[in-house]
Amino acid sequence: MWKGEPWAVLWLLSAALLLAACTGDTLHPEEIEAARPVAVGFDTYLKNNKEAKQTRTAYPNAVGEIDEPRLHETGFGVFAVFTENKAYSTFRSSDEAFNFMWNQQVTWGDELAGHITQWKYSPVKYWPNDNQPADDQNNDTGNDPAQGSQAHSYLSFFGYAPWVGYDVIAGTTVSDDGIVAMSDNGVLTTATGLTYRTASSMKASESVDLLWAYPQYDLYKTKLSGEGYTTGTVKMHFIHALSKLNVLVCGVFDRATPQDSWPEYADDVDENTKIFIEQVEILSPQVNREGKLYLVPDDATPQVPRWGDQTGATSLTFANADIHPDLRYRTGTPADEADAATAKTTFDALATGVTNTDHTLFASDDESYIFLPNATASQVQVRVVYHVITYDDRLTLNTPKYFSVVTNDITTTSTATLSFEPNKVYTLRLLLGLTTVKFDIDVEDWAVPMVLDGEVNPWGGKTHEADVE
Repeated sequence: MWKGEPWAVLWLLSAALLLAACTGDTLHPEEIEAARPVAVGFDTYLKNNKEAKQTRTAYPNAVGEIDEPRLHETGFGVFAVFTENKAYSTFRSSDEAFNFMWNQQVTWGDELAGHITQWKYSPVKYWPNDNQPADDQNNDTGNDPAQGSQAHSYLSFFGYAPWVGYDVIAGTTVSDDGIVAMSDNGVLTTATGLTYRTASSMKASESVDLLWAYPQYDLYKTKLSGEGYTTGTVKMHFIHALSKLNVLVCGVFDRATPQDSWPEYADDVDENTKIFIEQVEILSPQVNREGKLYLVPDDATPQVPRWGDQTGATSLTFANADIHPDLRYRTGTPADEADAATAKTTFDALATGVTNTDHTLFASDDESYIFLPNATASQVQVRVVYHVITYDDRLTLNTPKYFSVVTNDITTTSTATLSFEPNKVYTLRLLLGLTTVKFDIDVEDWAVPMVLDGEVNPWGGKTHEADVE
C-alpha cells in the first residue's frame, strides 16, 4: 500500500497518463521506474581480518587505526565533480572546483526508524539523467527508450576519512593534530587537499589515522557496474595514506647472523648476562609529521595518495618510557651491593633484557609509529645504545661491585636505500651483538584497500622483505 502523500500519487499517475497520451503507446512499469531520479548512495562491507584492531572514540578525540567499526563512528567525507559529457581526464586540463559534493559528510545509521542501517548523507543528490538512452539500459519492450542530449553525464568521486568539519571563516579545524586544515570550496579539484599532522610523539596510539579513497572516475547513471541503479552504490576503496613503523629487537650471540648454525655458537645470552637498551635512533630516512594530502592523485599513479608541502622532517628517537620495560635500561642499574649473594639476587630480579627471541622495542606490545610517506629513497642509518651487564662474583673492585657493565654505542648504515610508502608497514628488526649492531627490514602492505560496498581490508596483506646488514 502506498504510504506517501496523496498528491504524490496523483502527480505520478498524471505524469504517466500524459506521457502515454503524447506518445500513443502504453507506458510500461519499467519505463516509469527508469524515469524516476536515482539517489547517489554509499554502502560498506568489511572482510574479516584477524589483524584488525579496535580503537576508542570518535574523531576528533579518537586516536589509533581506523577499521570498519571506527569508520562507522567517524564517518567519511566525499568530494564529487559533475563534468557533464567530459571524462575527468579531459575536464582536468581546464579544471574547476568541486560542484556536486564538497566535504559531504557520510554517516552510518538508520535513515528512518525501523529501516536497515546504512550510510547516509544530506541533502541527497541524484544521478544526472542526461544520457543516451536516458536510463542507459537495453529496451526490451519494443518501445524507443527516452534519449538525453549527450552520451553520458559524468560524475567523479573522491573521499577521505575520518570526516572533519570546515570552519569557513578561519579555514581550519579545531584540532592540533589529525586533519588540521582543508582547502575551501572555491579551490580547483586538483589543488584541493587536507593538511594533516601526527601527534607530536608520532605514536599510532596517540595520533588520528588518515584514510584516502581511490578516485572513482567517470561514473554515470545505471552504468554497467551498477552505481546508478536504484539498489546500486558508489564503490569507494579506502587505504591508509600514512606509513607505519614497528621495531623488533633480537640478540645475536657470538655469530654474524641469526642463521649461522655452527654447533659451538650459543643459542641465547648467557645466564649471567643481560642486555638492556638505552636508546634507538633512526637517523635516516627522516620522516615528516605534517603535510598536505591532495584528494586527486597524479594521473600516472591513480591509486597512490599525492602528498605535498611536507614539513617537520626529523629522525625517530626511542628512549626511556618509549622502550618496553623488558628491554629498558635504567640508570644506576644494577645497584652496588655489599656481597656477592645479594648482588646475584639483584641481578636475577632485573628484567629479562634482550634474548634470541624477537621482542617489540616499544613500550607496549601493540604500539607502532606513523608518519607521512617519503618518496625520496635514502640509506637506512640506525644508532643503538645498549648495555651488557654481566654478574661475576670475582669482580670485587668494579662499580657496581660484582658486575661488568659494558656500554655499546653503535651506528650502522646500510648499503641499500629505503623510502616510506603509503599504506605500508615497515618492521625494523635490530640484531644486537656484543660488538656490532645488524638489522634487517620487513615491508608489508599496511592494508589492502578498504572498500565501501565492495571490500574493506584494514590491516594485513602481502609481505615484502628486504634484508640489510
